[in-house]
Amino acid sequence: MKFFLIDNRDVHLARLRSLLQDAYPDSDIWPQDNETYCDWATVRAEMENIPHCDDLVVIADLGVESEEMPSVGSGVEQVNGLKSLRPEATFIAHTQWQDYAEQQPHYAEIFKGCIDKQRLMGYSSISEQQKYVEMIICAAVGTEAGESPVFARDDTMNLRMAEAAFSSSVFDHLVHEVAPGWSDVRISALSSGHSGAFLLAIAGALSEGQQRIIVKCARDRCVIDSETLLVYQHLSELGPLGEVLAPTEHQIHQLPGGQGYYYRQASIAGESLFEYLGGMPWGQKAKEALQEIVSLELRCYDADRLGQLRPSDRFPLSPVDEGRANQSIEFLCEMGTCIQAHSGWPSALPAPEKMSRQVSDLVNTWSRQMEGQDQLPCVVQHGDLNPGNVLVPSVGKVVLIDLNRLGQWPVGYDIARLATMLRLRFTDKADHCDWVINGLENWIGEPFCCTEERKNTDSSLCPWATFCDE
Repeated sequence: MKFFLIDNRDVHLARLRSLLQDAYPDSDIWPQDNETYCDWATVRAEMENIPHCDDLVVIADLGVESEEMPSVGSGVEQVNGLKSLRPEATFIAHTQWQDYAEQQPHYAEIFKGCIDKQRLMGYSSISEQQKYVEMIICAAVGTEAGESPVFARDDTMNLRMAEAAFSSSVFDHLVHEVAPGWSDVRISALSSGHSGAFLLAIAGALSEGQQRIIVKCARDRCVIDSETLLVYQHLSELGPLGEVLAPTEHQIHQLPGGQGYYYRQASIAGESLFEYLGGMPWGQKAKEALQEIVSLELRCYDADRLGQLRPSDRFPLSPVDEGRANQSIEFLCEMGTCIQAHSGWPSALPAPEKMSRQVSDLVNTWSRQMEGQDQLPCVVQHGDLNPGNVLVPSVGKVVLIDLNRLGQWPVGYDIARLATMLRLRFTDKADHCDWVINGLENWIGEPFCCTEERKNTDSSLCPWATFCDE
């Protein structure tokens, strides 16, 4: 492999040269005399002197004429001219203004990767810097060569929805970008994308062991833009929660062909809580896993950190929410009528049509009911604590991912949400039954988020959720 390094600062040039020499000891690196460049005309003249070769990688600082952000746009256009001069080369950007660079015309056509200067300097060791640079180069060269990475897909509805929202080429790109050199790669979807974003898990193996990276993708950048900064906005309020939040990458990357954006949310090996609990019967081990989360939440409810929250501010219904609710109400009525026709509708419940009207009335009067509620004690919480957003890297340890709802929530909200989601995911799990068809009569008698009296967790239809209630 041959490299041409374009930079206007000798410290950056020396760092890149050193990392490349260690990673690719047999490579040729230009300029051979450590020359820096302060104008693009000199760069172009130098490139014309480099012999033509099929494996040339050009790493270009976009701020050659100035370190200020506006010059980056000019730099992208200048490198576009170099691309026409050497179309066979693989071009990689080297800049601290990646977000701004990606917005420039032709950027996605020119560059197959970007070495973020700030991220590179953020690594505490030379080996981490080298691994980062190697990852970018491997992904860029693989993309340029048109090679399709080999990986397996979990054939689930969530992943099919992600593929419909983007395309299968997005999966190829993500595996190239975040998992270069991995073996036994598998990609799965941890979310269904109803929020406008998909949470994808890419797992595989390297010589040092099993790897797993969580990435979040969205068609619209604004869906994930603020999420990368939420932890820092609430940093002083996190308390014990800060110990278990997955470290997120600040940088948001473009997906190929203008299909959207993604960022690396976590690099955590381990199962989700849903996978972890799903692999065992209810018992002491399951209790211990849930107790880790419950204990964490209880430590967060420190009286000295509590604020006050108006329910109408935290739980408004937007027009989109109301539209989804009305669609669901129609489906609820149809589903209930179908169950009733098969003699499965419990006599203790109102008729499906009446129940649907009751839900509709609740939606239509929601704002008024919220205005009438007293203020609630609140504290910063995860906000979307479901078993898919809790990773279990080892026994006795949990890591929380998907932080787009991090913020002030009423005391107990996280635990109540986890209990609710466990009921939805583990309903009649032992018998592999669907409660709508097989157990609705039993389920309407099951206490739900009822904290007034003690319950026997072991005899509950969903002991995982009842444990959270307790």
